[in-house]
This record gives sequence, C-alpha cells and structure tokens, in this order.
Amino acid sequence: MKHNAKPRILVVDDDQNLRKTLTDILRLKGYELAVAKDGEEGIAQARQTFFNLALIDLKLPDMSGLEVMGRIKTITPMTEAIILTGYASLDSAIEATNKGAFSYLLKPYQVEDLLLHIRHGIDRQKAQEEILRLASHPRLNPNAVIALDLGGEVVYLNPVAEKRFPELA
Repeated sequence: MKHNAKPRILVVDDDQNLRKTLTDILRLKGYELAVAKDGEEGIAQARQTFFNLALIDLKLPDMSGLEVMGRIKTITPMTEAIILTGYASLDSAIEATNKGAFSYLLKPYQVEDLLLHIRHGIDRQKAQEEILRLASHPRLNPNAVIALDLGGEVVYLNPVAEKRFPELA
C-alpha cells in the first residue's frame, strides 16, 4: 500500500453523474480520486491503494454501503468513511456510526457541507496515523524499552528505561 502526499479519496457510488461531479470538484480541491460503480470494485481498489477517505453510497447494486465500508476498514483500518444516502433513517445513521463511519450525509447535500466533512475526516485520519507513528517510536513510548543484543548486552534504553533502571545505563 502506497501513501501519497495528496490525500486520496475513493468514491463508491452507482450514480455515474454523481461520481463525475464529485471527481471534478474534489480534484479541483487538490485531492487524488479513484471511483467505483459498486461495492466489489470499491473493495478491489482499496486492496491496491491506500485511501485516506472513502465516500460510500449506502445503497449499491451488489451490496450495502455499510458492508463495503466494513470490508475496506478490514483491509485498511486507517481509512475514514463517509456514508452518503438518499434513504436516510435514524437506524441506518446509528448503524453506520457504530460500524465506524466518520460521518453520514443525506443526499442531496450542500457541496460546502460535504467538503467540510471530507476535510474533518482526512484531518482525523492523519491525526490517527500520527498517533500510531509516535506510539511506535521507542523514545516516546511511556513504557520502559530495553533492547539487548544476542549476547545479552544492553544496546538501547529509552528515557523511561534509563530512569527506571539507572544501573543498566
């Protein structure tokens, strides 16, 4: 999976006009786009490329948008999802957010609203990625990290380990 500097968005919707309109608008806003006309195509795209965000229609010809979202999040858990629907109900909105959707928008939506939701979703995705990156850096780990070579000699102590085990430093 390749991460790009430009945020990548996947649009999964069976409405060709909507796909084209969203693609044009989002490209103008500086996003990289990929489109899919159904769930299987969207899932296949997510297997090949990392997307910061997926815009997914709730009702697709081959499966529910929630199923598509779930499968994409299984492939890349860091991808945020916004569910778009012309058939909103409180139940589907609750189900979408419980299953990990960042947001849920009713069609037709205002473009400014959608752009705001997209921006917030991508900001959240990038923040989560940064938290993960920092957590994997041993110097910043709140727990003691001690690395030994094959002979049992200490080769690394993070600051927490140095404080806790000064005799090893």
